Amino acid sequence: TQDAKNRATMAEKTETARLYQDAGDGYGYRKNEWAEFFFEHRAGSIKIRRTGNFQGQKIIYGEMIGVIASPKQVLADGREVKFTFDAAAKRLRMEMPDGVRELTIVR
Repeated sequence: TQDAKNRATMAEKTETARLYQDAGDGYGYRKNEWAEFFFEHRAGSIKIRRTGNFQGQKIIYGEMIGVIASPKQVLADGREVKFTFDAAAKRLRMEMPDGVRELTIVR
């Protein structure tokens, strides 16, 4: 059916997004106090990469809502991290080690 073809095409497509962060006040961005997050979703994985030197609030856990299946693994800078998956709530929660630059979720 056409619906099945659309879903198959969407699964093969790579989607990207960016998020910019700074303190939100003052002129720290002029002194390179900023961070940018790059999101990439492709068939079988989601990758979140961070650049810049603005630390912001310390992030201890990452959470994704609307996830329909448990991932095979979650990697932070190439190293496996602990995660929990709640199938009923469709919620994935993963530990975020200090200073992580890249997070990869593999289906």
